[in-house]
Amino acid sequence: MGIIDRNVMMGRASYLNLIVFFGSLVTAVLCLSICAHGYDELKPSYTKENSLSTIGCIFPLSGRYTDLGKRALRGVLTATDVFDTDGFRIVVSDIGEGNVTKLQGALEEMVLKDGVLVVFGPIPSGYISMLDTTLKSLQVPTIIFPLSEEVSVKNPYIIRFSYPVEKQASALAHYAVHDVKVRTFGVLYPRTSIGEYLKDAFVESVKIEGGSVTYTGSYDLDLSNIAYELEWVKTLKPEALFIPDVATRSAAIISKLKEQIRAESFLFLGLSTWHSKRFIDSVGDAIDGIVLKVVFTDFFSPDSLRWLSFVSRFKTLFDEEPGSLEYQIYEGVRLIINIVEANQLHRREDLIKRLLALGEDFLFKVERKADDGVYIYPRPFILTLKNGQVISIK
Repeated sequence: MGIIDRNVMMGRASYLNLIVFFGSLVTAVLCLSICAHGYDELKPSYTKENSLSTIGCIFPLSGRYTDLGKRALRGVLTATDVFDTDGFRIVVSDIGEGNVTKLQGALEEMVLKDGVLVVFGPIPSGYISMLDTTLKSLQVPTIIFPLSEEVSVKNPYIIRFSYPVEKQASALAHYAVHDVKVRTFGVLYPRTSIGEYLKDAFVESVKIEGGSVTYTGSYDLDLSNIAYELEWVKTLKPEALFIPDVATRSAAIISKLKEQIRAESFLFLGLSTWHSKRFIDSVGDAIDGIVLKVVFTDFFSPDSLRWLSFVSRFKTLFDEEPGSLEYQIYEGVRLIINIVEANQLHRREDLIKRLLALGEDFLFKVERKADDGVYIYPRPFILTLKNGQVISIK
């Protein structure tokens, strides 16, 4: 069944019908393919009242980012199932490879024809720069999920929902200095632009917290020069070593250090990329029993009730294990629906006002920054490994 490149309206009944299809391999694609009639037949007559229960999703359900789009859509559908609201609708648009014309057209159609209250996407978040002018013209709140705060778009209608790498570096530095009493740090990072950026972010965070960085070194992605850098680590002996890399390479570096020195003498620090089965499988047994020696951070803990509830709902709907992206989308959609329903919002601008009113909420921190954008930060967790399992320590 091919992809139909148009929007799909999904009420409660049609959403439940979708669950049957989502058990197949092409789950999210089928979501777009269930339309048997023309678009105009499916689109209801919108009024100011009922448009408030409609959200838009701009996801890639074809092309090279198809997997991201499918996962994001599943997060949305899991979140909307939490709220048993018969009149709630989802408008989904496949943006494919994300060219400017398609992105702008999808957004304009959602706002002008479907009357959406809020838009989720685009994914990847870097596409948002193509929508800057259109967003300002349409004045619709648009929620993105960036990995970093380095999204160079100054726009009051962009809402960033994420635990960005800058915040992760700051949380790790704060925990290491104030809770573990670490004073000297090393940074061993991949020789890439993002690696350099993460190194700088962590060094700055350590300085702010009162610690000292005594070593920085970089390595090639194939780890061909890692032995040279590990010699420096062994010589300078920082109390903590920050490795801002993907799970497999980080685990390989830790394992190499353990072969050469007493690895338990180091506190290894990592980003949310370490919160993965690959990292646990690679390094779990090697660090087993050395609590607080491998520390990483994420916006959820595997033993938290919110995560467990989400996993249960997700597996009921899709019969699969979810990932962190699905959960991030789920939490973002759930927060917005909560605000809309609790406050009976009638205007798009009221959504941003109600978000900012949350301030220092128990689960989220919401603030408007100098770039006029709204930032939503989930409360961070500090995690470690014990007996080959991830546990929360803060």
